[in-house]
Amino acid sequence: MGKGFWDFKSYDEQRWFRFLVLKTVIVALLYFFAHIALNSWVPKYSYEYTVLDQDQLQMINRIYSDASKPKADAGKGTASPTSSTSPKAKKGTGTAAKADSLKKKDSAALASLPADTGAAKSSEKGPGPSQGMDTSRIRKPVCMQVMDYLDNIFENKIEPGQKTRIMGFLCELKAEDAPAFLGKVRFEIRSYFWLTGPCVYVEIIFWSILGVLASLLFNLGVLSKNATTDLGNPQSYFDSSEIPFQVAKVLYAPICTLVVILGYNYFSNQNIVDISSSKGVLVFAFICGFYSSRVIALMDRLKEVLLPNSGTSTLPGTPPAPGANALIASLTVKAVPADALLTAAEIATVGADWLNHVVVTLKSTVTGAVLTGSRMAIDPPGSFTFKDVQPGNYTITADFQHPAGGAPIHLEGTKTGQISSGKAAVEVKLERL
Repeated sequence: MGKGFWDFKSYDEQRWFRFLVLKTVIVALLYFFAHIALNSWVPKYSYEYTVLDQDQLQMINRIYSDASKPKADAGKGTASPTSSTSPKAKKGTGTAAKADSLKKKDSAALASLPADTGAAKSSEKGPGPSQGMDTSRIRKPVCMQVMDYLDNIFENKIEPGQKTRIMGFLCELKAEDAPAFLGKVRFEIRSYFWLTGPCVYVEIIFWSILGVLASLLFNLGVLSKNATTDLGNPQSYFDSSEIPFQVAKVLYAPICTLVVILGYNYFSNQNIVDISSSKGVLVFAFICGFYSSRVIALMDRLKEVLLPNSGTSTLPGTPPAPGANALIASLTVKAVPADALLTAAEIATVGADWLNHVVVTLKSTVTGAVLTGSRMAIDPPGSFTFKDVQPGNYTITADFQHPAGGAPIHLEGTKTGQISSGKAAVEVKLERL
């Protein structure tokens, strides 16, 4: 990217905002294209874990209970005719002989009839034992009925290998043990996200980086919104010296997020390799990236638990808060020229140190008092310092005038706003009049 990229002090607010937007779009496109490509080429990674809820387990219990009812009903149906006969018929002596004689007579009568007549007679008598009855529930094993139900609720997205293994277990288990077994199974369901296997770590890194970029864009937007509320407050002023820290966030936030998730997984189930993940881990990774400073604070607290000090060192105390009306001991104003403000010939005329000859004044909008900034030889070019400034609303003016062969050079810049602290330098951009 060249020296221009690493020269962070040359970045202004607009350039850094464009850079963040571009990087966010690149990461998002890389994420989507990677999922589309890998889900097509290596589909074994595009799964997520899920479990059955209570309503689904109750439905499986009902399937097993319904599967046992046809056998009981069939037993009642065969016993009812014998129960209506005489006590001797219950023993099966007279009734069996009578049934055999009737069956022989019917067989002889059917043999004497033509084939089509016999078929017609049989159709007139009504459906036989295998006609008119829904025997699919009886003939189909209950384990297959349960698998049909699982395929229905998961829309046929269960991983094929796991589906075969579950089918084998269900066919071997007892009916009262199967619901308890299914209640503990983590089903691998086809998904757009990579939430099983080692690819879950890639998901965590992606979403953590997206969280960091979203946080930087949000903070930069808030800073731009409040840019005119307090000129001396660093919370309302873009400081290019913070860019290296923001770039570092993109690098350390995913690593810290992985450490937190792996640590939680280890302490919860003593397993650091297999993360019992769902879409919730993606939300957590994004939040850790968005609030990466909170993650660092959490790890700092864990430091005191896992790595306690010797007890002889003392913690630093909290400095007292300054008074609301305390004077600002030092306020720095920096005159910044606009892009291509002076030509090479003009710079040769006014001198390379022309920024040190700018006159910077601070005028109170309430009292009208005017302060003039001073500078020392060791100060950076264009930097001027004001001492013991009363907090309030001010108009800052930076003015530069130089006669250049009859066509004077006049540069000026103004900025108006509230000054309540001197933590950050206030920049005033010079424009040609």
